[in-house]
Amino acid sequence: MPSVFPSRQPNTPAYGSDDSHRQTPVSTDPLEHNLLHDAVARHFDRVGLPSSEEFSRRYPHQLSGGQQQRVSIALALSCDPAVIVLDEPTTGLDPQARHLIWERMRELTAGGKTLVLTTHFMDEAERLCNRLAIMDAGRVIAQGAPRDLIARHIEPQVVEVYGDGVKEWAAQHGRTLAGRLELSGDTAFCYAEQADALVASLHREGRLRYLHRPANLEDVFLKLTGRELRD
Repeated sequence: MPSVFPSRQPNTPAYGSDDSHRQTPVSTDPLEHNLLHDAVARHFDRVGLPSSEEFSRRYPHQLSGGQQQRVSIALALSCDPAVIVLDEPTTGLDPQARHLIWERMRELTAGGKTLVLTTHFMDEAERLCNRLAIMDAGRVIAQGAPRDLIARHIEPQVVEVYGDGVKEWAAQHGRTLAGRLELSGDTAFCYAEQADALVASLHREGRLRYLHRPANLEDVFLKLTGRELRD
């Protein structure tokens, strides 16, 4: 049977609050125990954690949230599973650690491992997943390859417009120039097949700031599930 994460509450370490995070399955065979210890230490290195004896003897409450998250990943990988289930693996990580974990995930899939990933970071899903499902209220509402979902559900060009007077600009010009426009707070999200005229108009306007970019998976997610805050 392939090994996966042990059952646990989301975003909590896969070890008890009173046990050293370096603990591994108990074995009475010294050789087997050393092999397990070495496997954990090797994966500590891979996720950017020290493999020193001093670090290994710390307790979970002595670690930062990001370190606890990486310890959980290292422990899950130590038994060389064929299928790896990762529940929000980069929550609480700083950008450097997040990119390191992404790199390790790509190495795992390149080596033939199967990763099952749950995440609210749409850029993470877009970068790492070959195929994904978007869920809303417990239902799958869309599935497919990331680029296919973007092409199927959203206009290819997005212009984010923000600054004082953006709502007036949206009412007077934006809705005419954009194929579709959504207001969220002080930002107007303009979606278009071609955005040249829209960008040229904003450049002439001068008073508003804007970002012109290709559509991404977050745009798809927000279109399908809405921008309203969820509990």
